[in-house]
Amino acid sequence: MLTRFAARNPGAEYTSVSGAWRLSSEQLAVLRALYEWRDETARSRDLPRNWVASDKALLQLAQRQPTAIAQLGSIDDLAPGSIRRYGAAMLQVIAGVCELESDDYPPTLPRPLSPAEGKQLKRLKAVITRCAERLQVAPEIIARRRDIEDVLRFGAASDCPLMSGWRFEECGRDVLSERDGEQ
Repeated sequence: MLTRFAARNPGAEYTSVSGAWRLSSEQLAVLRALYEWRDETARSRDLPRNWVASDKALLQLAQRQPTAIAQLGSIDDLAPGSIRRYGAAMLQVIAGVCELESDDYPPTLPRPLSPAEGKQLKRLKAVITRCAERLQVAPEIIARRRDIEDVLRFGAASDCPLMSGWRFEECGRDVLSERDGEQ
């Protein structure tokens, strides 16, 4: 089941890096390119991704966008061995993003939910869970957490699967009612 959901937005895994929501579109483009490079490098060398570079290091690289090997030493979470082995490649990836048109940059990410929104999210998840029990399916079939967050932020304007088709007919209306305080 998880692979099906992961395939819905291939190439967007970089958006799950903690703190990525703070980055500008250009910085996100750098993070995306570094994330893809790191994954490919780890796969080709049969290494864990964090042995190449941690998510924190990628985030710092995206924020600072160094242009020289000497500047890589200021990245706290980047191991000296990684700088030696992969420093030139990292700088190449960063430089390559600078050649992109700004139209090719990804959109900025939404900020994390506030505590009040977190409580409302729990209520919306409870609606989904009740609906899933009634339909005898797993709640994730109806809506993923990210889908519920989209509905919380954008309401009926959300383009997630919960707002169309059978999901909307079975649960979406109830979720919108709960969101808007009608229950």
